Formats: sequence, structure tokens, C-alpha cells
Amino acid sequence: MRSPASTQLLASLLAASLVGTAAPASAAPTASPNGQIALSTSSDPGFGSTPDARRRIAAPRFDAAESVTALKAKYRKSFRKRASLGAPGSSSHLPADAPFLLHRRRRLNDEQQQQQQQQQQQEKRLLNTVGSLLGGTTDLLGGVVGVLGTILFDGQFGIAVASTSNEQSDNEWLTTFGVGTPSQELQIVLDTGSSDTWVYSPACCYASNHDFFKPALSSTYSNRTVVNGKAVRARPGQPGQPWSLTYGSGYSTSSGYVGIDNVTLGDTSNLGSPPLQAAEVPIALITSITGQSRAGRGMEGLVGLAPSVLSDTEGGWTTPMEKLILDGKVAAPYLSATLGRADRTTGKGGGGRYLIGAIDNAAIRSGESVAWVDTTSQYYWGTNYDGMRMGSTDIVPSTTVRRVILDTGSALLNLPAAIAANANKLIKGAWYDNNSGVWVVPCRTGDPTYEASLDPAVRTPAYWLDIAGSSFGVPSLDLVFSPTTPLFPANATSAVAYCYSAIQVGPDAVSIVGGSFFKNHMVTFDWGPAPFRTRRMGFANRTDSPI
Repeated sequence: MRSPASTQLLASLLAASLVGTAAPASAAPTASPNGQIALSTSSDPGFGSTPDARRRIAAPRFDAAESVTALKAKYRKSFRKRASLGAPGSSSHLPADAPFLLHRRRRLNDEQQQQQQQQQQQEKRLLNTVGSLLGGTTDLLGGVVGVLGTILFDGQFGIAVASTSNEQSDNEWLTTFGVGTPSQELQIVLDTGSSDTWVYSPACCYASNHDFFKPALSSTYSNRTVVNGKAVRARPGQPGQPWSLTYGSGYSTSSGYVGIDNVTLGDTSNLGSPPLQAAEVPIALITSITGQSRAGRGMEGLVGLAPSVLSDTEGGWTTPMEKLILDGKVAAPYLSATLGRADRTTGKGGGGRYLIGAIDNAAIRSGESVAWVDTTSQYYWGTNYDGMRMGSTDIVPSTTVRRVILDTGSALLNLPAAIAANANKLIKGAWYDNNSGVWVVPCRTGDPTYEASLDPAVRTPAYWLDIAGSSFGVPSLDLVFSPTTPLFPANATSAVAYCYSAIQVGPDAVSIVGGSFFKNHMVTFDWGPAPFRTRRMGFANRTDSPI
């Protein structure tokens, strides 16, 4: 018999595990025969239709995380080439202190001179930044530049770091999100499984232990309304358009109204990288939540990063990341996730980061590169995969359509029922609790001492996702969720405490890979050029991964 606390935690898990996966309006969740939520993909043209989803995009793409040495060589070559042309006005492209600066060949009028000086300052700043990072003596101009491994990041260069905190046993990774003018900072989840952005309003929720956005204190805020199908700023006193969203788990519905304001992503502390600002983006202000409470979670909002076509909000939607790309605010249309695990014994101390505008090369294991795969879903960061294994054992039935969504808003590996069963049956002591509808495993699963005590033939194997022509694993220590909070504690009749398995039953039509995977790999989401129809994802093993 479960205790009330265990029952509450179970409900929280089920609500949280898919909190970031919203179903498109044309593909509403439907109940399958086993009671699970099935996300229909029949209305998602292209999901799984690409003959070779593992092909690389041939067009060259700018990698903003290239080495400092390569950056320096590239810009020196560019400056020398421009100088050698000797064309009138070519010196307007050169930094004023470059040794190869040409003398002005003609006098510019005031307007031309002003434009020239602005461009010189920008390029001088970039060259001096590179020089300083290599031990040069030149000064940095205009702001602070942070160094993360070999990555240059500066909001004015279109690259920023959003550090994450993880204090709830790998259930959520929070980062700072600024809303309004002046910016009001909230702790939010970046979610690649849904598209809408929402924050708590003064009318809701959990005000005793959460902060919320106060629209009256923002000089750039207004409610949003729709006129002739087009979203516009509402007149003063006019209410915002109604908004609601039910997440894929079906356990929680958020309701409120839509506003428009400026938002920021990225840190303002630590190494000094300024945040990136996206102007005039839609934001839902939550006034009520039905279903499972989020009072115990740290999140004060959620920023959707799935394609905005997923949203069924009248008047359309634009995500903050899409707006940054459309406005030319990012060096490259990348967001890289490098999320860290919490301490196994305390559930706290986890960290990590999102890198906006670049590939997080500093996190990639030495000698390895990013494996790219095109997305094949219109609505999600979804694609086709090659296989799934536990150790060397294939766990995917031959009749299964091999589709997967990469979802930073989900904590677990939510797999079709047959795949989840095949995986858990290879974890010693795992069993399915029919009362709660979840798989449970010994809480010590993955603990080195515990695994060493088992016969080698029954030790917990790693989970493997074969994708983009490569294999990416989840070690046994990450196959148990929240090991500090047993669902079934040890007692007089059982010396073994049981916790939630990190592999649970998800939708029938697609696998959803969440936090258990992101704790071990660097994943880059590449939007490509607008209108974002050539998106792709990149995967790489991390330096800090035990597998």
C-alpha cells in the first residue's frame, strides 16, 4: 500500500515527466487501449517520411564555437584580403589599429564617416577580443566577454550562456528568464517539447514560494488581442486574448491570457555574458492551473522552443528563439543543451548550461565530433532513429515505427509500452505496478557498490539510442529516477526499497527522450534559416559522462 506522500509524488512525476510535450491542435492526445496518452503523428506530414533521415545537410554552416586560433586566422585573412583590394572606401572595413590599415584615399562626408567609425569599432572590438584571449595586450571595447573553454560568448556577438540549476533530483533544470522593461527575472524551464511561453501572473500561482511577472511594472508590456486574424497590441484597458494549454501527460491544464513584451535569455553574472533580448514576443500570463499542482517545483514559467506551428493560439505564435534568429540577434541559429545531474544522495547540486548561438564544443569529449540528423517532424524536435538497446540487446519490436522526440521539458525516457517493458525487464528487480501504472526498480540501481554485488550476468546494462549513425548511452546510474524518494520504502517484509524507473510508458506512436539522456550528452538544436523548415539536431558524447 502506498503512503499518501508516495501517491502525491507519483502524481507529480506523471505530470512532470511529460510537462514539456504539448500535442498540436490537429494531433490532440488520444487514449490508447492501455490508458496511455498517444500523440497522433498522422497529421504531422514528414515525420518519418524522409528516406534517409541521417543525411547531413551539405550547405556549409557557421559554427560560432570554432577555436580562438581559427577565429584569429579567419579575421586576419579577411582583413588582409580587403586591404589588398585597395578599393576606395575599403578601409571602412578595417580596425583602426590593425598594422595593415590603409590610409584613407578620399575624404568622406559626415554621414559616411559616422558609418565607417561604427563599423571600425565593431571589427576592432572583435579583433581585440581574439587578441586578448590569446594573451595579447589590446583592450576590450564595449562590454565584457566571457570564455567557456574555447568559446567566445558575448551578447553583442550573438552568443550567450544560460546557466541552469537542478535542485529537484533531475526533475527540472531552471534558468533565468527576463520579462519586461525593466527586466523582471524569473526561474523557468526551457522546453523543446512545446512552443508556447508562459509565466505566472499576479493572479496565480503559489505566491508564497514563487515569483511572478508583474505587467503593471513593465513600460513595454501590453495585452495582446486579435483583429482580423492578426495578433496586435491591445488598447489600454482591453483584455488580453484567452489562452490555455494541456500538456501531453493530460494531468495539468494552464489557463490565462496573452500579452506582448520584451524578454531576455542568458546570464548576467558569472563570466559576464550579457543576455540576449528578443523584442515583441507573445507571453501567456497564467491565472489558473487545474489538475496536478506545481507548488513543489521551482519553475515560475516555461519557455517553449518547439516550432511555433505547434501552437494553436489564434493569431499565431513566435518563440523567443525564433525571434532572436529572425532579428539577427544570434551568431548562429543554435541552442546547445549541456545539463548536469544532481547528487544521487541529496537530489541537489545539479547544474549545466544552455549555450545560445553556438555549439558547446567545450563540453564534447576529446577527439569526437557532432553527429547531425535532420528533423522529420513539422511540430516537434523529432526524427527517425536507428535502434534502441539495453546493453547489446535490441529492445525495439520489429513492427515499431522508429520515431523519437528530444524534449528538454521531460525528465525521463518515455517509450512505447512494448519498448519500455523490454527495457525494464533487463533491470534486475524491476516490476510493473498495476495500481499506479509505472515501472519501478530497486532504488540502488546503478549504484557502483550495489551493481558490484550482483552476478555480472544480471548487472544493469546501459540504455543506448542509435541515431545519426552513432550510439549514445544512458548509464545505469541514470536509469532510476529520484533515488532519494522511494515509492516503496524498505520494510519488515522487504529489505529492498523501490523507486521509479527512468524508463516509463509514454505515447504509442513516438518515443520521448528527456533528462536522463541530456545528463550525458551535448545536444544542439539547429533551427536553420527562416522559415525553419530545414531544422536538424546534433549529438555528441560529453567529457563528464561516465559512459
